[in-house]
Amino acid sequence: PNGTYTKKSDYTSKDYYKDNIGDPNYLNSDISGEYKLNNTTITIVQTEKEKVRFSIQKDSFSYSMTGELKNFIINFKSTMFDDTDTIKFEFIDGTIKITASSTKKNSVLNKINGTYKKTKKLTIEEIIKNGYI
Repeated sequence: PNGTYTKKSDYTSKDYYKDNIGDPNYLNSDISGEYKLNNTTITIVQTEKEKVRFSIQKDSFSYSMTGELKNFIINFKSTMFDDTDTIKFEFIDGTIKITASSTKKNSVLNKINGTYKKTKKLTIEEIIKNGYI
């Protein structure tokens, strides 16, 4: 409607994060961060008490999904057409052990098993700007 409007506050990156991604209080959890092994990068953002968003980057391959977190373990399974992808993340002292597989023979998920070291924590600004999740 017509009228004069007065700005009351700024819409911050934290506000955007809260409205579109998740609770920013979980960003500093032991789970959230970037993990690397060789030329594979795993990015995990805990968005709620038992919910995470994760992405896997290896060469030109990119895979992003949402998963459930229980007792420092994420079990993820997806079936599309006749292919089934399975990923298990186990968090142990700043590392994650990944056990992944796919029924699709040339899937990169069959090549990413191993223990990944946490290389950095992510900021709200990085997540928004770089579209990590």
